[in-house]
Amino acid sequence: MDEDALVTGSMRSALARRFAAFGIGAALAVCVVAYVVTWQWSRSVGHDLTNALAGLEDESAELKASVMLSRQLDEFMRERISDVQGWASSPTIVSAARQAHSVHEKSGLLARSVEELEEKFQIRKSLGRFPIADSYLRAELARSRHFDRVLFTDRNGYNVVVTNVSSDFVQSDEGWWQRAWNDGFALSTVQYDESMGAWAIDISVRIDDPATENPVGVMQAALSIALLQDITNQYIEQNAGQRITVVDSRGLLLAETSSGHSGARIMNEKVNVRDEDADARQVVFGSERWGQVVDGAWVTGYSRTAGGDFYADLTGGFRFPGFNWGVTVQSEGSGALVGPEIETVAVTVGAWRKVLAAVLGGSLVVVILLALGTGWWMARRMMRPIDYLREVTQQMSQGKATGAVQLDTNDELSEIASALDRIRRTMHLAVRILRERKRNAAS
Repeated sequence: MDEDALVTGSMRSALARRFAAFGIGAALAVCVVAYVVTWQWSRSVGHDLTNALAGLEDESAELKASVMLSRQLDEFMRERISDVQGWASSPTIVSAARQAHSVHEKSGLLARSVEELEEKFQIRKSLGRFPIADSYLRAELARSRHFDRVLFTDRNGYNVVVTNVSSDFVQSDEGWWQRAWNDGFALSTVQYDESMGAWAIDISVRIDDPATENPVGVMQAALSIALLQDITNQYIEQNAGQRITVVDSRGLLLAETSSGHSGARIMNEKVNVRDEDADARQVVFGSERWGQVVDGAWVTGYSRTAGGDFYADLTGGFRFPGFNWGVTVQSEGSGALVGPEIETVAVTVGAWRKVLAAVLGGSLVVVILLALGTGWWMARRMMRPIDYLREVTQQMSQGKATGAVQLDTNDELSEIASALDRIRRTMHLAVRILRERKRNAAS
C-alpha cells in the first residue's frame, strides 16, 4: 500500500472521527439535558397530580374554608357571650338591679298582679329611674354594634332598663328568665324576635352582687343572626364562585350566600336541608364533624361548630351542648376536575413520558447518523487542498511540477501553496542556469 495514501487516508479518517465525535457529543448532551429536564418536569407534574388525587379526602380548599368558618362562628359567639357577661357584672348594672327592687317595692308594683303590671306598662316598659345604667348599655351597644336589644330586670323579673322595644314588663314568668335565674346562664335557639322584627339568639345571664354573692337580676341581649350572614359574606367577597350555607341542627337555614340570605328561605321550615335527598349539604348531619364529599356537580367541604366543652368556662353550671350548626362550603363544577380528570391527566402525563423517551431516543439515532455523514463530508472537504498540495509536492519531487501552485483558501494552506510556488520557480530558475552553464561549457 502506498505510504502517502495511507497517511492521507489516516488524516481523513481522523478528521472524520473528530467531527463525528464532536457532533455526536453535542447532540447527545442536548438530548440528555432535554430528556432529564422534561422527564423530571413530567415526573413532578405526575407526582403532584397523584398527591392531589390521593390527598383529596384529607384536605381541600372547601374543607379548609368550612372548618375555618365554623371556628370563626364559634369565636364570634364566644365573644358575644363574654360581652353580655361583662355587662352583667358591671358595677353600674349590678347597682341598678339591686336598687331597682327597692324602687319597685316603694312604687307598689310588687303588690300588683302580672296582668295589672302589663296593663300599666303597655307603652313604657320600665320606670326609667336609672338613666346612668341606660346610658351605659346604649354606649356599649353603639360600641359593639352586634346586639339589637338589651334589657335587664331586678330579682322580681321587672324591667329596669330596656334599650329597645320589649313585649313585656314582667319577665319572671318567661322560661328564659327562670333558666337564667336558676342556672346563671341561658341561651335560646334561633327564634323570631317580634320586637326587633328579625331572627335572633337571646343570650341571658344572671346578675350577681359580688358583695353578697346573691342574685339581684337577669340580663338578656338579642343577637341578630344577620351577623352570622355578614361573616359568610366577608368570606365570599374574597372567594367568588363558592357558596356557603349555615344550618342549625334541624336543617333550617341560618345563612345561604347563594340566595343572598333570602328572607323567604332563612329559617323557613319548608326549606329544610335534611329533607332534600339530592342535596350534597346533607353530609353535614352525618357522624363525622368535618370532611368533604365530591359528586358530579359539587365539591362540598363541611364542618360543625363546637360542642359545649368550648363554652364550658363561660356557661358555668348551665349544661350548654353547643350550637351544633353545620357549615358547608361548595365549589360548582370542580368535582369533574378533582376526581376523574386528575386521574386521567396523571395517566396522560405518564403516557407522554414514554412517548418523550421514544422521540428523544429516535432523535438521537438520527442525529448520530447526521453527525457521521456530516463529519465524513467535512473531512473530505478539508482534505481536498491537502490532497492537492500532496500531489504538487510529489510532482515537484519528481521534477514534473511545471504549473503554478495556487490555493484560494485564504488560510495557512494557501501560504504553504505560495511557498511551494516560490520553491517551484526557484527550482526552474536553477535548472535553467545549470542547463545554460552546461551548454556554454560544451561549446
